[in-house]
Order: sequence, then C-alpha cells, then structure tokens
Amino acid sequence: MERLADFVVNNRIKMAFVTMLMAFAVYAGIPNLKLDTDGRVFMAADNPDKILLDRFEQEFAKDDNLAIVIVPKDGEVFTPRTLGAIGAMTEELWNLPYVRLVNSITRFQNTYADGDMMVVEDLVPEPSMVTDAEAAAARAVALDRVEIRNSLINDDASATAISVIFRLPGVDLVTEIPDIISEAEPLLERYRADYPDITFKASGSVAVSQAFATASQRDGETLTPAMLVAMLVVVGVLLRSVTGSLLILILAALSALVSLGALGWTRVPINSATAVAPLMVITLAVASSVHVLSSVRQTMQQTSDRTIWARRALTDHGLGITVAVFTTAIGFLSLNFSISPPFRQLGNMVAGGMIGVWIFTIFLLPGLICWIPIRQKKDTASVDRMMVALGEFVIRNQKRLLVGIPVVIIAFAAGISQIKLEDDFLRYFDESFETRQATDLYETELGGLNVLEYSVETGVENGINSVAYLQKLDALSAFLRDQPEISHIRSLSDTIKRLNMNMNGDDPAYYRIPDTDEEASQFLFLYELSLGYGMDLTDQINVDRSSTRISAFVGYATTRQLLALDDKIQGWFDSNAPELKSPVTGQSHVYTMISARDVPSMLQGTTLALIFISFVIFLVLRNLKLGIVSLVPNLLPALMGFGLWGYMVGNVTLAVSIVVAMTLGIVVDDTVHFMLKYANARKRGDSAEDSVRYAFKSVGMALTVTSLGLVVGFAILGQSGFAVNRDMAQLTAITLAFALFVDFLFLPPLLIFLDRMKQMKISATPAALAALLSTGILAATL
Repeated sequence: MERLADFVVNNRIKMAFVTMLMAFAVYAGIPNLKLDTDGRVFMAADNPDKILLDRFEQEFAKDDNLAIVIVPKDGEVFTPRTLGAIGAMTEELWNLPYVRLVNSITRFQNTYADGDMMVVEDLVPEPSMVTDAEAAAARAVALDRVEIRNSLINDDASATAISVIFRLPGVDLVTEIPDIISEAEPLLERYRADYPDITFKASGSVAVSQAFATASQRDGETLTPAMLVAMLVVVGVLLRSVTGSLLILILAALSALVSLGALGWTRVPINSATAVAPLMVITLAVASSVHVLSSVRQTMQQTSDRTIWARRALTDHGLGITVAVFTTAIGFLSLNFSISPPFRQLGNMVAGGMIGVWIFTIFLLPGLICWIPIRQKKDTASVDRMMVALGEFVIRNQKRLLVGIPVVIIAFAAGISQIKLEDDFLRYFDESFETRQATDLYETELGGLNVLEYSVETGVENGINSVAYLQKLDALSAFLRDQPEISHIRSLSDTIKRLNMNMNGDDPAYYRIPDTDEEASQFLFLYELSLGYGMDLTDQINVDRSSTRISAFVGYATTRQLLALDDKIQGWFDSNAPELKSPVTGQSHVYTMISARDVPSMLQGTTLALIFISFVIFLVLRNLKLGIVSLVPNLLPALMGFGLWGYMVGNVTLAVSIVVAMTLGIVVDDTVHFMLKYANARKRGDSAEDSVRYAFKSVGMALTVTSLGLVVGFAILGQSGFAVNRDMAQLTAITLAFALFVDFLFLPPLLIFLDRMKQMKISATPAALAALLSTGILAATL
C-alpha cells in the first residue's frame, strides 16, 4: 500500500477532482428516485404465495381496502345522529379514487319476505331522516345478521365500520395509494370536526401500506439526524478533534448519496426497507474513516507534516480498509438470498455505497487531511492509553479469559432457544401512529383485520348451486366459527340460508341450505338481480360459478398463530371434504410466509457470506488457520446478540432476520483490522504476545471509537416507532457491543493459544482445549 499511498498523496488534487467527477455522475441518478407506497413491494413476482394470491384475485377481486372505524362516545351506533353521519360518509367515500365498493351498516343489503315476494333493500334507506323507531328496528336486524356481526357491527352495537374496497390499476404504484390517502384524510378530519362526539379512525391495507411508506421518512426527519449527530459527537470526543468529526461527516454524506444515486439510475422506487440504506452506508463510512483519523491522531505525536499523516494512515490501514469494505459488501450482498425484493435491493444499495466509501476513503480523505486544518496534538490520546492497558490485561489473564469467556458466550447464546418466529405486520408501528391506533381499535371493538382466504372449488361450471356442495360449505363455515381465533367469516352459505328462509315466509325453520339445486340457483339469481349498485357477488363467486370464496377474519394474530390455524383448517378438509381442499391465500398469509420463508433463506446467504469472507481473509493473510479462526469473532457476536434478544424479547420478525447479514459487515471490519495487525507483527518476528500488544496499540483506538459511536447511534435509532427500524437498530447495537467484547477479550487469547500450540508442538492443556472445542461446537451447531 506504500506505493498507492505515495501516489494518492502526491496527486491529491487530481485524485479529488476525478473522485468528485465520478461521484457527481452517480448523483445524477438521484432525481429519478420515487417512493413506492405499495405494501406488496415485499412480495416477489416469483414468490409461489404471491402467484397463488394473484390467481385468487384474478378469480374474485383484489381487496385493497380502507376500514373506517366509527365509535360513538355515547356507546350506541343506532341513533339518528350517528346513522346520519355514517350514511353521509358512505356516500362521500364513493368519490375517492379507484373505489369499487363502499359498504356500511346503513347500506347493508337487508332481505326479508313481503307476502310472496322477497325484498332486498338498504338496511337504513334514508340515513339522514331516520327516526328513533327506525333506528331501533335496524339495530335489531343488524345484530341478528351473522353476515355482518363482528365485521360491520359489534355485538353490543357500540362500534361499526365502513369498508371501502379499491380496485387499484397497478400502473403507478408510487402515486395510487398516496392519491387515496390525500383525499381520505381531509374527509376524515372534516367529519371529526363536525361530529366531535364520534371517533373516526382509518385502518385497512391501504392505510397500512401508506404507514409503511412514511414510517422511514418520519425516522429520517427525526431519529436519523439525531443518530448521526450522536455518532459524530462520540467520535469527536474520543478523538478530541472537531475537524475529524467534520471529515467523517463529509465522507459519510458523500457515500450515502452514492447509494441513492445508484438506485436512482436503476429506476427502482425507494421503499420502507431501502430507505435505511443511506443510514447503513453512513455507519460503515464512519467505521472506515475512523481508522484513518485514528492513525492521524497517533502520527501527529511524531511530526507536524500533514502529508506524512495522510501517507502513513493510508500505508498502515489501506489494506485493512480495502479488505473490510470488500468483506462488508459480501455480507450485504448475501441479502440477495432474501425472498423479499426490498431486502435484496437494500443489500445491493449498501454494497454500491461501500464502493463509494472505499473510493472516498482511499482517494479523497488523504487530500482532505492535507488541506483542512487539523490542530496537532502531541500528547497520547486517552483511548490509546486505555488500549495499551487493556492489551496488558488480556495478556496477563489470557488463560482465564480463554476458559471464562466461552462460558459467558454459551450463557448468552443459549437464549436462542427462547426465540420464536412471531411476526405481526399490522403492528409494525407503535401507538404513536394513527394507523396502529385504528388497527387496535378495530380489532378490539369489531374483529380481525388479518384474513385467511380460500377458493373452494367444485370443479364444474355452475357447481356452486349444488346442494351437496353448499352443505359442505356450510359445515366448513360452522367449523370456522367454532375456532376461538376467528372473529368473523364471510361465506356464500350464509347468504343462501338467509334467502331460503326469506322465500319461505321468513320461517326460521328454513334457515338452512335449500332442498334442491334448482332452488339454490333460483334464489341466488333473484337476489343478485335485486342488489344495489356495486353490491354484486363477483367478489364471492367466480365467473363460471365453479368456485366460491370463504374468508376467515383473525384478530391480534402472529405468523405462528395464522399458520397453526391454517393447519387446523386443512385438517378439516382432509377429514370432511378432501375433494374441496383449498390452499390458503390472502395478503395476510403471503406476509406470514415471507417471514417464515425468509429466515432459512437468509441463514443460507449468511453462511455462504461467512465462507467467502473467511476465504478473502485467508487470501490476504495467506494463513489458512487465521482464515478459519476469523469465523469465531465474526459469528459469535451474532449468536450472543440473538441469544440476548431471545431472553429480552423472544420474537424474531422479518426485520430481525436480516440483522446477521447486516451486522456481519460491520463486525468483519473490526476483525479484519485486528487480525491484519496481528499477522503483520508475527511476520516481522514479534512474539504472539507482542503482536497482540501491537494490534491493540495500532487499531484498538479505532475499533473502540467506531464501536462506541455506532452503538450509541443505533441505540438512538432503536427508539423508532417503526418496528423494522427499531428491532434492527436495537439488535444491531447489541451485536456490535458483543463484537467489541469478543474482539478484545476472546480473540487475542485465542490467537496466542493457537500460536503457542504451533510453536511448542505439544498438546494444549485440557482446559484450553475444552474452551476452544466448546466454542467451535457452539458456532457450528447454532
């Protein structure tokens, strides 16, 4: 690296010019960036669950919806004032973009017998002029209808909902959902002002998708700047250099813009997952630049020549930075094993940003060191003195540490046994988000927003009119209603039974499936002819009438609970109607399976990344033993972090599943620099102990400053109300703290022990062998 250092420092003006010219070429892609607000961006086109969902929605309908929860403060929906508000809002909601259907308690299609005729009409035909008596009559009907109870109305008529179903064109996903929200929010605000005695809140898939899109923006406006400031303050205090913090800020900003510009050139919209990519690049830029500035801080004790500061920093740390950047990029590229496109894009964006980090650190930072005034400090930094003392402590207590640290590691890593795959996409937002408040209110007062969908096929045209089929459909409906997790189901069998009763003078004895196929067909035909505008059954019956849709609504459900519930339903099919067996689908299920499928996929990617990283370290050090040993400090922090997470939280979400791949890049940075310094000292003939001393002296300050700065920064981001950012940041902070612990207290004794084994060519002590073996077994097994 000495020749490269001389070339860069001697040609620093040219290097800066070329570097910035390349950077601005990449930055030109930033104006192409757009925000994708569609929550389905997490579903890959080749995802088998997504393919099944698409087929289901083509057969019936695509149900992107807003669920407007309405709770009168007097505890009664069926009053003239509240029904008037519901009726007026129902009519106005038809004016939102892309609306296919608006359904509410006032517009529910009520059927009843009138002599020999069947009447189909709105439950409240004139909501603005309803009387107390009419409201009471409507209440009685609504609470008797299983089709809407715990869906449009709750059991005590204290809460209701308006369901707005949209047919999104899918042409411009960047604008379609924001267009809906931009018109819906003013409408809701107006009704809140006009009816202060009624609570109005909006949930549903459209509101959740918008919340996903805006959550990262919200953090970007508050927590991300606070995180960056905290990191720079920590670095500045420990390096005792304001100018150093300024240089880091410049490099971090330039590198983050590279990741955004690169994405802009691909014309791929930014989303809630890729929105954190610039933040990741900033943290990694801090890690790289701190090594250079720590070297400058040490070199300035010997000379005031800035060119020497820059040259020595690049000579001593250039290789380590290059290897660290390359291995970090490998770690993030392993996100391409994710089945979710946004996480693949995140990995590629950060990998692209790492190229920017390397170019700016190697070719621009040396010039900035020469040009920007940095006050010379001739005294030894306090962190350096601490590192010298820590190195001596580790060498003195190497045997105790070699035996004791694995015990600590195993104790923490054992917490992995407490981890469960529990994800709830509806609650990725804390209570500060109105969407979360609305979701909790809806599921508390009305029922579930998670929906398990089944297309129950007959296999023949017009087969849904078969009495035998309808009876089995009714049996399935009864089974679903008996499940405590299910708050409401939507099934054609309920409608058919109601029609049969209506056509027999509303005799309750006829609330059952008709006796003949002809009756079922005729009743359904008459009903469909009588339905109001937009209230047809095309979202329940497919075109050739060979299949019907049955929907099970589940509240407060996690991925495990939804999968367990579907197992029970599939068991019912196997035992009672194997010929009708249908795979589960629906947006909730696809999100559930993304979590379930992504964890094993990411484990494969992370494992492959670890192998590649160890191979790179082997090529650089030309030492197979050190290449294998590098697995220990790279893997153990993640195991300890997940173990502590298991003790503290217990649940692993989709966001947490990418943390290993993400933190791997930062953890490797520490490992590479320490092992490179150790290997260089051994090559020049230093003893293992002296090599450890040299590594602590050379890079100990940089590792400490970087780790503390990043831990503090991620701890701040961990206060986010958005679970994707919060869980990722908290687990990252924990993992980085454990990485410093392992690199300082376990890796040096392990290196000394292995060198001693090689030199003495004798068997190691039983205790040391046991410590090494236990750690190896732990890493390999977990």
